[in-house]
Amino acid sequence: MHDLHAQLFEYRVNALREIRPALRSLARELTEATPQQMDGVLCDHLRDLPSCELLYVLDREGRQVSSNVRRRAFGFGIALDRGEKNVSRAHCHYYRDAVTALECVITEPYRSKATGHPVVTVTYPVSDAAGRLVMVIAADIRARDLLYLVTCGSRPAAFLKLGRGMYLTIALFLGVISTALLGHALVELWGLVTHLGREFDPDRLFQATIMATLSLAVFDLGRTVFEEEVLFIRDPHKPAAIRKALSRFMGSIIIALAIEALLLVFKSTIKDPSLFPNAVALIAAVGFLLLTLGAYVYLGSRAEAAAPARPGREHEPPAGGPRGTGDSAGSATAFAGKRLGP
Repeated sequence: MHDLHAQLFEYRVNALREIRPALRSLARELTEATPQQMDGVLCDHLRDLPSCELLYVLDREGRQVSSNVRRRAFGFGIALDRGEKNVSRAHCHYYRDAVTALECVITEPYRSKATGHPVVTVTYPVSDAAGRLVMVIAADIRARDLLYLVTCGSRPAAFLKLGRGMYLTIALFLGVISTALLGHALVELWGLVTHLGREFDPDRLFQATIMATLSLAVFDLGRTVFEEEVLFIRDPHKPAAIRKALSRFMGSIIIALAIEALLLVFKSTIKDPSLFPNAVALIAAVGFLLLTLGAYVYLGSRAEAAAPARPGREHEPPAGGPRGTGDSAGSATAFAGKRLGP
């Protein structure tokens, strides 16, 4: 539980650092826009923030002065909810935290009343030249998209959708290949079973085993691509996750090659002795792959052990200290009422 809490904390820290420059740019445009232009400015910036699902602006008293600019279902277009204008948000924790810190703040996850999704809210207070609060920009990010924002940043939405679609297509294609390999293995096994009373063909048994092993390797690769690049369930920047996925894939390949080497040894002993050098070469290749995989796992484990600890609550500095303004490029990052180094 502590590791999960620390990981969520790190995602929120990195997400805040990713979205903060975009909110700073939005703040500059909003200060020059009229109240009638405010919704249009929010729409333009929401298109450039693919991980953000809702944008709105509060005045210094916590009253909402813009519409809820939200992303439609599945990201198809942007909708305006003007019924939320003039609603007071002064009681909301994200507004109080931003006003108290006078810095960019990100909340703990909570369920949004506007969309019903678990979200975190990033609030960016905007001050005038005299340091007086003018407005507070609020951006809702779905909790499941925190990793999406951290890994992809604020790249153009069309590029991100294209990349995600390509990864989905590749994952589905790998699933089809895995199914075909498994089907071939079942056909070979069925043929072996139906001929038990007549003759036993060990080649078909070995072929079925190899096909099933390759099917497992391809399926595991497709599942890893789907989880990391489409659903973002795992952290692709976590070395242990990458090492584990690669080790499973390479392990399946090594098993398949070892079975093929065993089949060649069997054939060279029973049928064709000229195949024995090929079997020896394949066994040597399997041994080399095992050595390199073992070295990779060992070095990866050492690198992970030598890496600095993941940031958690115990590393947070105290809440005291000087406060800057939300528009200051060098201000510290406020974090739900607590502060974190830049």
